[in-house]
Amino acid sequence: MFKFLQEGFNNHRSKQFVPVHIFLTAVTVIAVASLILEDFSSLGTYSSIFLTIEWATVIMFTFEYLARIVTARKKLTYVFSFWGLLDLVSILPTFLGLGDWAFLKSLRVIRFFKIMRSLHVSNIPEDYS
Repeated sequence: MFKFLQEGFNNHRSKQFVPVHIFLTAVTVIAVASLILEDFSSLGTYSSIFLTIEWATVIMFTFEYLARIVTARKKLTYVFSFWGLLDLVSILPTFLGLGDWAFLKSLRVIRFFKIMRSLHVSNIPEDYS
């Protein structure tokens, strides 16, 4: 599994790279679409579905974040890079929302930037990988 993730995240020429990034892009699009739809008051009856999508995508983003740390050759460089901080900030509001930090829920909009990450990752190799 480690080898699959290492190749999928860090080797732009591997056969694992494209499926991993297509999956992550799909999860990101679903998370962003859910975030947008959640704001429509007419869709309030679907709030439990939006909450389920929220937690499912955050769990996947958390796994992605931890897997990127584990597979990065320069772990601290990734953690403190723009993309590492973006990954962290995209999951923190949901976890902090478990407490009385409701005002942080608006930070979930950061996930829009994860779409940019998908576009970026497909073009430019990172120096921390």
